[in-house]
Amino acid sequence: METSLWIANGLVPGLIAVVTCLIAWRLTPRTNGAIDSPASDCSNAAAQDRSLGLAPLCLGLGWTLAVVAGLIGQRYVKGDESSLLWPDDFWQRGYWGMIAATVIMCTLGPASGTRFGWRRRQDADPSFRWILAAVIVFASAAVALPGGDGWDDTSPLHRGWMLLLGASGLVSMWSLDRIGNGSPGRPPADRWLPLVVLATLAGPMLVSVTTYSSLATWTVSAISATLVCVVFAALGRLKAGVGIVYPAAAFCIAMISAGRFYSYEDHPWWTYAGILWVAPAVAIGDWLVGAKATPIRIGTAAAVAIAMTLWTVPWQFTAVAE
Repeated sequence: METSLWIANGLVPGLIAVVTCLIAWRLTPRTNGAIDSPASDCSNAAAQDRSLGLAPLCLGLGWTLAVVAGLIGQRYVKGDESSLLWPDDFWQRGYWGMIAATVIMCTLGPASGTRFGWRRRQDADPSFRWILAAVIVFASAAVALPGGDGWDDTSPLHRGWMLLLGASGLVSMWSLDRIGNGSPGRPPADRWLPLVVLATLAGPMLVSVTTYSSLATWTVSAISATLVCVVFAALGRLKAGVGIVYPAAAFCIAMISAGRFYSYEDHPWWTYAGILWVAPAVAIGDWLVGAKATPIRIGTAAAVAIAMTLWTVPWQFTAVAE
């Protein structure tokens, strides 16, 4: 890429992510051992719930802003004059799903601290959150599919691809949400959840570099923002990493869809399985490992993610026989 694109798609998103992580860190509650009274405990618990809800929302919106900033910079450098709200290129409309996923899933999240937070209200139904998530991901998959006169020959593929992309996006959200928020017997994966998100972006990057350069440059923005989150999480300064899970899943939907339809080779749908199901495979591996030490969980997640991604490599670089 030329220097201007590296700045627009790498440096700028990275700087936005740094500011976002610092704000999310400041919003994350800290325990204070000097205060030890029932009234203070209740007050601190309420403040913690509010902060835990704001931090993922801030992080998710900041991550999305970083990625959208990369798209805007890319469009500016290349002189794209189409509307940003509804661009001519179908893959650029994926940012709408990212914003919707972040706002709805973080606002209705398990620690949202709002009246919608289902762990704050015993009578609330957590399934409602995932019903909305399904609407978001399937809508994102539909918007991410190409249309118009130039794509008439691909229309028969759209229904199956929308179902595949939507289902994989929803399961990815659920899997990463479960890892990030913790599950019975397993603490939240604060320090390595962004690494799993980074692994899910490896597949879209692989597909994009073999199909269409504009996809690759925009994926660089997502990777740059995620790398910043990885560093903050590794330093123990990011306990709201689940906030980037939801927009990242929506981003992958748009990138895989575009990569599939810009490809010169008609690869079968199942050859994309290694990309689409990285997050669920990592969650299954983490469940099989059980309540082991963190290094074991990280090693298992890395091995599963690498294996799933490598499954796709031969198919994407191999021409389909006529």
